[in-house]
Amino acid sequence: APVAAAHGLDVVTDDRVIEADNVFEGLPMTVRKNALYAPKSWPKLRSITRPSWGEPYLEIAHRMLAAVYDAADQAGSGEAVIVSHQLPIVTVRRYLSGQRLWHNPANRGCNVASLTTLTFEDGIFAGYRYVEPAGHIPAVNNGEPPAQQHQEAGA
Repeated sequence: APVAAAHGLDVVTDDRVIEADNVFEGLPMTVRKNALYAPKSWPKLRSITRPSWGEPYLEIAHRMLAAVYDAADQAGSGEAVIVSHQLPIVTVRRYLSGQRLWHNPANRGCNVASLTTLTFEDGIFAGYRYVEPAGHIPAVNNGEPPAQQHQEAGA
């Protein structure tokens, strides 16, 4: 909404631009309390290459790519801004770059308020750029000691 308002545009909602569906939705994932460490969660984590805990990576990549191409088509020769969550952004970026889709979440390179720019030339993916314009701003204190806040923000 702030980007649209600054440019006099309407917000367009696309149901494909959502967080990946998974069985851990709504559960704690902090440094102090993490649902992944509970033994009852371990059977859900049996495969990192095809998520046994939720939506497969390839499905995430395909739905996000469809949304990206539709937004680019609507923008014409201009630019489109899509706001989404970490995993869908990283998944479509890895897909377009020819990388394997499964990865270590701690090394995603997609932090809060970061920008991933996908560039297309004549409708063909030409590359991406990643920046963290707000990376210098400290994380909000969520009640944990500062060292843990930093570690979690970078995860």
